[in-house]
Amino acid sequence: MKHINDPKVAVDAARSDSTSPEDLGLLASSQHIFVREAVAENPHTPVSTLKALFPSALVTDYSVRIALALIKNPASSCEFLLPAACMVRNHLSLFEPRNFYAMLLIEAIASHPQVTVEEILPLLDPTSVPRHIRNRIARAAMREELLMALSQDPAQTVRSNAVKRLSMLQAESS
Repeated sequence: MKHINDPKVAVDAARSDSTSPEDLGLLASSQHIFVREAVAENPHTPVSTLKALFPSALVTDYSVRIALALIKNPASSCEFLLPAACMVRNHLSLFEPRNFYAMLLIEAIASHPQVTVEEILPLLDPTSVPRHIRNRIARAAMREELLMALSQDPAQTVRSNAVKRLSMLQAESS
């Protein structure tokens, strides 16, 4: 694949199941965030390329968007759950309710079907993690063990949302 100048063609190639691993690697270095996101979400992207895309810190919307895309990737998302949760914990100032991508990342981590309490534990500490983040997790979580932990949160809104979500999940599984 030669260099693609047209961003639409590049994003289509990044999303395609038929794009070669080598070409996905080339597309991962695109100047366009939406092309890099598409590469990160593509389940055919090699793990080495995905690891290279994973941000070293969550300090910009772009780095959050790439982390979110990697969490959404069904082929490798588990590998990035714990590092992403720890990064959220280390960059809490970015995770304000008004920051759209940051909140989507928290929801993606919390709603991942394989997330465990151990993996998301850095985001459950009421002494250092703001209530709005714990509340967002309580509303999005998919695992009973996680909701059980949040049902013991000191904040009444977090407890209430965790109990409601737990009831919904139990009703769905019945």
